[in-house]
Order: sequence, then C-alpha cells, then structure tokens
Amino acid sequence: MSQFTRRGFLKGSLLTGVALSTQEARAGFLTASSGLPTVQLFTDETSAQFRVLTHSSAQLTYAIEASDGHPVQLESVTRTANPYKPTDVMEHLLVTGLSLNVVYTLKMISNGRVLDSREFTALDTRKANGRFALVSCMMDLLTPIQRYMWAAMERARPDVIFIIGDSSYTDVGGNGTLESNWRRHTESRQSLDLYFWKRLIPIVATWDDHDYAGNNATKNSPLNGKSINVFKAMFGFTPRGSAENGPGVSSSMEFFGQRFYLMDCRSWRDEWGTKNGLQWGEEQEKWLMSSVAKGASPTWLLNGSQFFGKYLEKDSFEGRHPYQFNRVLEQLRAIEAPIAFGSGDVHFSEVMRIERPVLGYETFELVSSSMHSLTAPWINIRKVNPRRLATTWHYNFVVVQGRAQAGRLDFRALSLGKNLNVYFDQKGSIVRRSLP
Repeated sequence: MSQFTRRGFLKGSLLTGVALSTQEARAGFLTASSGLPTVQLFTDETSAQFRVLTHSSAQLTYAIEASDGHPVQLESVTRTANPYKPTDVMEHLLVTGLSLNVVYTLKMISNGRVLDSREFTALDTRKANGRFALVSCMMDLLTPIQRYMWAAMERARPDVIFIIGDSSYTDVGGNGTLESNWRRHTESRQSLDLYFWKRLIPIVATWDDHDYAGNNATKNSPLNGKSINVFKAMFGFTPRGSAENGPGVSSSMEFFGQRFYLMDCRSWRDEWGTKNGLQWGEEQEKWLMSSVAKGASPTWLLNGSQFFGKYLEKDSFEGRHPYQFNRVLEQLRAIEAPIAFGSGDVHFSEVMRIERPVLGYETFELVSSSMHSLTAPWINIRKVNPRRLATTWHYNFVVVQGRAQAGRLDFRALSLGKNLNVYFDQKGSIVRRSLP
C-alpha cells in the first residue's frame, strides 16, 4: 500500500486555474447566465449519457464538439415531462463515438442561441488507479454549505461519483404526494452547484428514504411504485457495456477492475419488527447473487442504509432486517469475489473493519455522510462501535482509490470536506482466498 501516498492521491486531481461554478441565481434557469441543470450519467470509453432539465418552450437542440475535431453521434434524445407541471422537462441524451483523451463540449441551443455548454470526457473504465467518490445526504436548503462542498468535490476530480442516497430531501418542503416529490427533485436540481459545473463528472445514483418518499419510509409508502418514475427521470440511464439496471432503482457496472452494485433499500423494505423481514426483497436478492457469482472481481455493495450498523439502533440492514441480512452474508461467503461495503444515511462518516468470521476474510464498510445535510459535533461518537477505525462528523464525502487483482483489493479512503480538508485517511486490504 506504499503507493498510496497523500501527495500522490491528490496530485493531478486539483484543477489549477479553473474557476469553480458558483451560480448565484437558479430561478431563471433558462438564461445563459445561470444555465440549464445538467448531469453526466453512466459513461465508458465510447459513450456518455446526460440528463438536462429544461423548459418545454425552449425546444432545445444539441451540438457536440470534440477537441480533436472528430465527429460524435448524438444517438438519441428522449423527454420526460413533469405531469404536474408539464413545462418542466427532463431530457435524456445518449452520445456515442467517443474516444479517450478528448475533451468534448455539449452545447444546448434554443432558437439559434447557445443557452449553456458543458465540457465532458469519456471514462477509462479499465484504468488501474481509478478514483471514485461516495456521497449521500444532499439537502438543498443549506445553500452556503452545499456551495463549498461541491466546490471541494469539483477540485477533487474523482473519475466517477456514486450518489448512494438522499440526492434530494423530497419530504422537506414537500407534503408526501407524488406532485411534491416531482417538485422537490426539480428544486434540488435547480439549487445544487453540482448540476452547474462547467466540467462534468460521471454520476451513478441510487436512493434512500428522503428521495424515495420520506423519513424512514418503507414499502408501505403511498409513493412506492410511483416515485421510481421521478427518480429515473432524474438519474436513469440506458444499459450499455458493463452497466445493467436491476430491480427497482438498483444497477450494476464495472469500473477499474471492480464491480459496483447500487442497491434499492426502500422499494421492498418491510417495517421494523416484521417476522423474517426483508430490506432488498426476494427478486433483488436473487438478481444480486446471480450476478455477483458470475465473476471473481472485487465487488462493492453500495446501499443507502448502513450494512453493519446495528450498534446505532437506526435503519441498518443488520439491525432492522437481520433475517435477510444473515441470509445475504451466508451466500456471499460462498462466492469467489472479495466483497466490500459502502453506505450513507447517518450524517457522519466512518470506516468499519468487518471481522474475518463474517465472510471468511476481513473486509470493510465505508460510510459517507453527510454531504450537506444536518450534522453536529460528536454525532459520530454518541454510540460505541467496536468495528470503527476512523470517523468524522464534519460535512464530507469519501474518495476511494483502489487497486484490484484476482482475489484482492487494496484501497485508500479519504474523507474530504471544505477546501479539501482531510478528516480521515484510511487504508485497507481485502484478500479472498480461493474456495476449496
């Protein structure tokens, strides 16, 4: 692990001389000065996908320019309108024919006028030293905090960002209806600096309670089966290459020699205390196990709720749904792939060492929370956690650099905050010996 020096970890990731996007106004988001809320989604070596929030009257067209002058194909554009406010339209773009080491410019044009433009690149999914960020808990009302936190992320420049829950707090300022769920997702899209970056970074997302329906919501929420359409309008992507959509809002893909599974921990979640209660449901569990068993690459399971969080007496898989949790662990013990865990939700970050008897080898859970939601000093140590190696209560996100090989994953995880302050710096190795 000596190759993971702090200088080497951050060197080359800090943008020198690039002005950070700090949009001062969001209300008039059709004007060129504030731009159109835009997110880059699943991306690989030859394709990229985007979601652009626009107004139906704009009648956008798109142009893509490449720094090397080679033509690029805008393969498809599909539109999803807010049924309660049809003037709000989310457009989904699929761009193909990309090459590595080329900077592309996506131009958004209305009536011959460029309303906005963004730079982006293809993603080298096979690079050995790829860096990904884990992010959760993104309340849009904390304007000064979200501004400096996304400025820090923009400077950190991970290769890909995984949003693992609470991309919007739909229940804060909402009333529990599908109409308010649409409105709050749209307001978050118009409010967060993430969606106004000049240079985009690929993002893949899953949800947790607040962007699904409301605080601690289960499968019994009236929005179950309905809010999924809103979330997919915001973050949905078309499967390509290694990427696959699973049940609910779950998905999987392979980056940097590692597989990533973003799980849906709300659509099938039983109420706490249900006999043999489930968090992921039967179908999602079968999908996950069937997929993970097909390979031996190091694998991250990413979930909105903590996995090993029984000590906190909150929404963890271990604490709330032990029947399915133990069943999942039993199946993972019989799989060749070394497994690591990532989660959010709890409004503090920590690294947990998971002892050898659990899976037959030592592993880790990385908890990343909160990006810009409510937190407080010492919230992270109000309960004793014997598995804890490192923790912080500050606003932060976790950036991970991993090196994968057969049966082994070495990683380094940094908790970063305002001005790229480092709150913890933790290394780990997961070694999975071959099964008999």
